[in-house]
Amino acid sequence: VKASVWISSTKFVLFWIADDNSDKLNAAVGTASGTSITYGSRIEVSSDTSVLRVSAVYDSSIDVILLTYNTNPSGVGGGGTIKGLTVSGTTITVNGTGGSNGDASHTVDIASDNKGGFIQMWVNKDQQWFALAGTVTSAGAISTGSALHIANSRTTSLDYNTMRMCYDKDSDTFVGVCRFNNNTDYSICTRSGTTVTENSASTPPTIISGTDNSNVDIVYFETEQRFLITSRANAGGNPLKYATPKMNVGKTALNSGGSGTLFAAAQDNIGFLAYDKVSNKAFYIFADDTNSDTKLLTITLSSSGTVTGTGSVTSEQLSSSKEIDGLAVSCN
Repeated sequence: VKASVWISSTKFVLFWIADDNSDKLNAAVGTASGTSITYGSRIEVSSDTSVLRVSAVYDSSIDVILLTYNTNPSGVGGGGTIKGLTVSGTTITVNGTGGSNGDASHTVDIASDNKGGFIQMWVNKDQQWFALAGTVTSAGAISTGSALHIANSRTTSLDYNTMRMCYDKDSDTFVGVCRFNNNTDYSICTRSGTTVTENSASTPPTIISGTDNSNVDIVYFETEQRFLITSRANAGGNPLKYATPKMNVGKTALNSGGSGTLFAAAQDNIGFLAYDKVSNKAFYIFADDTNSDTKLLTITLSSSGTVTGTGSVTSEQLSSSKEIDGLAVSCN
C-alpha cells in the first residue's frame, strides 16, 4: 500500500504496488459503510514498472484525483509522473494526457489548490530540490510548466520520503519541507497558471533542527491556520519531533509556533500524516521501532500551536507487528 485518497464521504481510492507483476501501480475504489469496506475492480494505472514513491490528492472543485509517482530503474530513480484520474461509481479512468518532471527523482509529492491547479515537488538523484506548477481539467488532462530550482544538497532516499508538501488555502501558498544537513528546512511557493514562484528565502530556512534521515511530513490545520510538521530526531532514541508555525503576513516565511516531542518512542523510517477538517485533528500512522508495532496517533493543537494536555495525543496500536513499508492514512 502506497497511498489513499477520499473522493466523497463514503468512497476512497487506494493505490498499491503489485509485487507479483513487475511492481506496477494498481488502484481500486473502496466504498465504506460503517466499518465495512468493499472494493471495485482493480486497474493498472499505467504500464510503468518498478514504481516506488506515490502521492495522491483530490480536487473537489472538478472531481479529479491528482496522482504523482516515480519509478526506480536500476536503483537510480525515474521521472516523476503526473496523472489525472476520474471516478464513476467504482470505475477509475486514467486520462491519457499526463505530465512528468523529466528528472531522475528519488522522492516526489503533489498538492492541489482545489481550483484546478497544483504544484509538484521532488528531490532528484543529484540531491537537487525542484518544483513545477500545473493545471488539470475536469477530464483529468494535465498541463505543466517549467521547473523551479529550490536548493541543492538535499537528503535523498529511495526508501522513504525526505521531502513532503501541502497547500495553505488561507494564504494560497504551497509549503514544502525537506531534509538537509541534519535539519528539516522549508520552502514557500505560489502558482499562477503553470508558473511556480518561490516566495521564501533562496536558502531554505530551517524549521526543525536535529532531525534524522527518515520521513518528514506536513499538513495544514485550517482552524488554527497553522502547519503541523513532523520529523524524527537524530538523538535521544529517535523520538518524533514536531513544529506548528504560521504563515507570515507577507507569505514569505513561517512564524514560530509550538515545538517539541510528539511521541517519545523511536519511530522507524516511515510515517505519514493526514488532516481532518471536520474533527480538526491530524492523524499520524507509523512503525514504532521501540515497541516493534504499528501505531496511529490522534493529534490536536492548542490555540498557540502546542500539543498539550492529557489526551491531546492518543496512541492506538493498529498492529502488533511493525509494518514498515505498507502504510497510508487519509481523511474524508
